[in-house]
Amino acid sequence: MEDDTSPTLTSTQPLSLVTIRNPVPLSSVQLFNQNTTIDPAGVQYPLDLPAVREEIKSFYSEDDPEKRKLPYIQGYPLPRNIEEYLKIKAQQADDISKRDTEGKSDKEIQRNYQYLLSKVRNLEHFSKVFCQKLSEKYDESMRNYYLEYIIAYKKYKAEKYQYKEWTISELQEETVRIQKMIQDNVKQTPPVWANYKKNVTRWREEKVFATYKKLEELRKRDPTAPKMLDYPEAVVPVKQQKLPIRRPTAPHARILYQISKEKQMDELTKEDKAQEDYIIKMVFQTFTEEKQDSAESKL
Repeated sequence: MEDDTSPTLTSTQPLSLVTIRNPVPLSSVQLFNQNTTIDPAGVQYPLDLPAVREEIKSFYSEDDPEKRKLPYIQGYPLPRNIEEYLKIKAQQADDISKRDTEGKSDKEIQRNYQYLLSKVRNLEHFSKVFCQKLSEKYDESMRNYYLEYIIAYKKYKAEKYQYKEWTISELQEETVRIQKMIQDNVKQTPPVWANYKKNVTRWREEKVFATYKKLEELRKRDPTAPKMLDYPEAVVPVKQQKLPIRRPTAPHARILYQISKEKQMDELTKEDKAQEDYIIKMVFQTFTEEKQDSAESKL
């Protein structure tokens, strides 16, 4: 017996059919025009870092302003350096804010403007970090260049690790010294190693001077960099000394009063004692006289 798995009909009414619409003709579909140009991201979002990253890098790779490609600041003056470029970006933020918030409340205008300025600050931060990395990379490459030249052309005994703590300026001086000895065709002599022995104090001083030098260069490029502080001379406050209090040599009035009171008490005590002795004497004398009178009366 065959297994019949087909559904059983519970109704004799015919099933409703699904209506299929006619296909849309291709002539009515709007197709993409190959001649249509799409604005790049930098034009649509001129304040976003991913869109204008290459523009910022061009200021550190190309010295000629005319050769830099800056398509996302069209309509603005051509900047000569990164500082002027960032000022243009701040002006762009103001222009975009006025365009996008026309007819809106002051609160919405202020909120939108602060948001766009935060993007400009991101661009400024990226430029500073990128400049610092380039400077560190340049210093490292110059250090390696001088060190490789010294190791290749020196004729005196020395190992590479002996130059480990040398500064870039010291490596440059040694490179020039070796070049001069080669040109003069004289016997090469090693440097005075004791002069290049580093200690903590000297290394810290060099770090401080190098930091101040970089800060001065940053002030020339960036007007918003922190200015040099003018520290006033330290004023040492003079502690006002208390005037010495001269202690009186004479006794205090209270002491004088106490002494005088004690003297009075002593005097009163003496008078009372004398008076007491006198009374006892008179009583004794009276008693004696009375006794003598009673004895005579008996005789």
